[in-house]
Amino acid sequence: MKILLLGSKEYPFNSSYKWDKCAGGGYEVHVDKLAKYLVKSGHEVVIVTRRFPDQSVEEDFFDGKLKVFRVSYMHHQSLRTITYLRNSYVFLKKYFKDNTVDVLHAHGAIAAHYCDKLSKSFRIPYVYTPHGVTTGWPFPLLQLLTRWEDHSVKRAGMVYHISTREKRILAKKNGKFANMLITNAIDLDDYNSSIRRNWKEVRFIFLGRLEEIKGIKYLMDAFNRLVKKDIENGKVKARLFVAGKGRYTEWMKDYISKNDLYDHVVLYDWVTDVPAMYGQTDVFVLPSWERGQPFAMLEAQAAGKLVLSSLPYIVDGKSGVKCKSKDTVDLYKKMKDIAVNYTKYKKIAAAGKKDVESRGWSAVVDKIVEGYNIACMQKVK
Repeated sequence: MKILLLGSKEYPFNSSYKWDKCAGGGYEVHVDKLAKYLVKSGHEVVIVTRRFPDQSVEEDFFDGKLKVFRVSYMHHQSLRTITYLRNSYVFLKKYFKDNTVDVLHAHGAIAAHYCDKLSKSFRIPYVYTPHGVTTGWPFPLLQLLTRWEDHSVKRAGMVYHISTREKRILAKKNGKFANMLITNAIDLDDYNSSIRRNWKEVRFIFLGRLEEIKGIKYLMDAFNRLVKKDIENGKVKARLFVAGKGRYTEWMKDYISKNDLYDHVVLYDWVTDVPAMYGQTDVFVLPSWERGQPFAMLEAQAAGKLVLSSLPYIVDGKSGVKCKSKDTVDLYKKMKDIAVNYTKYKKIAAAGKKDVESRGWSAVVDKIVEGYNIACMQKVK
């Protein structure tokens, strides 16, 4: 089978960190690994993504089984995705005059909108992975994306849900439609670290886009309390590592400066070796209120890190530690207890690691391909 993957803003993952203020995230990791394991399963893959100054327009990977085409885009934060996908649509209308694929796989609402148009024009079935519509978009664009998503949910040959919450929300709005629940898989080969813990303080880590929806303000306020009330008094030994880029990058630097946190917060611009970063830390913390399942959380669990999060993808006290979203005091209390009693939380971290071991990409790709086959048997709408 030959599959077109559309929606990832870069390939390979981490291509954008030198050029974007807000570099790639969950979409990009997901598509990167999906392409790899589709090829390993014997399929051919085509990806259309953005082109950066150090990249060629066309490139082959995996002995030509993966073909990547790159298009231009506007560098504005709110326009980069929609302009890249608009240009991808123009490119693919020409590409499909001489080439074809068996199925289109859209990642995100904008990609689904253009895959729907391509599906109508060229009679190619398409499937859709929503990944969640972030509330960070300007309101008029957010309304447009929501309408596009609802339309694609009803028309796609298959919809892949990465969370039960997302499935419930979309089903409530759109009624019955062809869908599958899949996990946001992890490439376990990346997390066989031999690094041994030899530091005394408990190291918390936030790794991801520096955006409001990730709870970055609440995290910094909670950790600042920990510093002023406990760390500076010698009651607790802890540090915070922050790795990522986004619209809150400058805010983060200003916050560290105003609150004199230079000795307690280690700030990285962007990390290209995620497993190595996890190998040097202890607790992944994410007080987010976004809809989708963060890939960084699965990475942290695969690396054997304790997860402290407000999201519903861990079982409190069993596979992670739950905190309340938008609640500085609760997050502070949880971080303090972990820092004071870190040893007792090691069993929870181990349970979280075991939990993700069943989420390897090989099994997930088999289910995704099953969805492709179902979509291909249906009449294109």
